[in-house]
Amino acid sequence: MLIILIITIALLILACVFMLWMRVSLKRIIKDLRTNEELLRQENKSLRYRLDHDPITGHTNWLSMFDRIGHSPEERILPYTLVHFDIKEFKMFNELYDHKVGNLVLCFVSESIMKADFILASARCHNDNFAFMVKPEYDENLKETLEKFFEEMKYVPGYEERPLYFRCGVVEKNFSGIARDTIADMAKMAQAMGTKKNCTEIIFYDETMKEDLLKGEKLLNDLPEAFMRDEILVYLQPKIDPKNGDIVGAEALARWNYHGKEIWTPNRFIPYIEKNNGINMLDEYIVERVCRQFTCWIDQKLPLHPISINLSQREIYKESLVDDLVSIVDRYKIDHDLIEFELTETAAYEDKEYLIRVMRRLKEVGFRLSMDDFGTGYSSFNLLKDMPLNTLKIDKSFVDSIGVNASDSKGQSIVEDIVRMVKHLSMISVAEGVEDESQRDILMKCGCDYIQGYLYSKPLTIEEFENKYLTT
Repeated sequence: MLIILIITIALLILACVFMLWMRVSLKRIIKDLRTNEELLRQENKSLRYRLDHDPITGHTNWLSMFDRIGHSPEERILPYTLVHFDIKEFKMFNELYDHKVGNLVLCFVSESIMKADFILASARCHNDNFAFMVKPEYDENLKETLEKFFEEMKYVPGYEERPLYFRCGVVEKNFSGIARDTIADMAKMAQAMGTKKNCTEIIFYDETMKEDLLKGEKLLNDLPEAFMRDEILVYLQPKIDPKNGDIVGAEALARWNYHGKEIWTPNRFIPYIEKNNGINMLDEYIVERVCRQFTCWIDQKLPLHPISINLSQREIYKESLVDDLVSIVDRYKIDHDLIEFELTETAAYEDKEYLIRVMRRLKEVGFRLSMDDFGTGYSSFNLLKDMPLNTLKIDKSFVDSIGVNASDSKGQSIVEDIVRMVKHLSMISVAEGVEDESQRDILMKCGCDYIQGYLYSKPLTIEEFENKYLTT
């Protein structure tokens, strides 16, 4: 009986110990479960944050902001204006400094956006692109609000020597009833219209942009095949010395024999491919065609005269411009002095210092330089003083004003002053758009060096130009 009692007591003790152990274990398990649940909740929260935010700036990302626009009309935040913008020449911060400075710039822009009281929701989209929705109450003076906002972001603390400029597309709230991805595309479309350097552009979307962009994309896609099929033609308009009627040069003008059916003048295609970044290809193709033609004339032992070629604003601001032009011309072994590059006056006011540096480099390698359409922009005599120009072309609008009304001498006085100034600057003057003998006579009296216009010749095909001016 004693043994049975001892065993019973031992079993009871074991049972108590086991029950105590089970209780402690259950408490530990419950505690661990709660801890794991909290960790899982924190991890989910962290994952959600990472999914919704940009890792560099901590800014809401595009997908998260896009969700606020909604998947259906019932979910959309209405009404709203969408703004999409980027930082012009952002890559220069990475190249001039380093990626840390580039990230600092991105954080500076993000913080500025998040502090702005007129913004409803915002995001860093990708690279240096940002987007935000504007609160409805700020729509009335939206342009002024945006101008002030971007001006306040112009200088990054510690890097004031390199100001920020922005390219901004705006889709106003009257478009916000359509699909959200379409609205985003419209904002990017307006943004893509910004082409100027060293200034902030705020471009509002309108319905014509889509049509222009689609047309530009089609023409841009057609360009490479047009080059291969020789559909892009070079026409030449001669420059004449009015004192003796001799040819002194010519201007190369592009024409497009579109699919072999119709000859297009520049206004039919250049404005569209300019917006779609195709103008660089066209500029360099014209340079190559002119050089090819020079080699033909050299082989035929025909007289050579300088030919001027227009450089678009986009081409001027291409970093490899001078090297690319030298490469093309040297490939054909053409004397650089036979090539004159024409820059429009308006191009001079994007970045004066940069433009003058490029012009000096072009001049150093032996090319001739001309300013086209002088008088149509914001002419700066000080700027002309610094430009290494060979030629200044007097715009047709001034030529049109002379010889029409003998009692109105203002137009003639302006032309006389321009010609006098050109002579003082040791440059050659060329009058554009001369159509009658009275204009020619007045220009000769003023001392204008050369004349270009229908009085002498319209733009000619290569064959017509050869027959009229080189083989007679």
